[in-house]
Amino acid sequence: YAIHVLGPQLVFEILKPKMQVRGANVVFLGSLCGIKNVNLPSSLATSHTALWGLTQSLSKAHGKDQIKVNLLALGLLESGLSQNLDPKLKKAYLEHSALKRLGKPQEVAQWSTWLVTHNTYITGQTINLDGGL
Repeated sequence: YAIHVLGPQLVFEILKPKMQVRGANVVFLGSLCGIKNVNLPSSLATSHTALWGLTQSLSKAHGKDQIKVNLLALGLLESGLSQNLDPKLKKAYLEHSALKRLGKPQEVAQWSTWLVTHNTYITGQTINLDGGL
């Protein structure tokens, strides 16, 4: 919880004065387990669901200052923690994924970059980067 929710909240509060001056785009990176029923530990799901709630509350509270807050909910990626995932779980993910592949870190970077540099109207949204799970 401290890493997934309190960390982002504290950073937001520290940077808020600068963001209020000119508006800003904030992008949180979370996991699908916070918004979909996937087979991961409940403590992880709870903290990522709380990150979704933080996204919602900050977007409403700071929209008047043109601060836009969104969440990218990541599915399994070709790198990172998914490399240590039980092969059975990875196989099940691929079977249920519409695209039948894992996401690429570059895809996360592309969405994050677009939201930070080009977004002018989207706020309080969760974008699922999961290949159609």
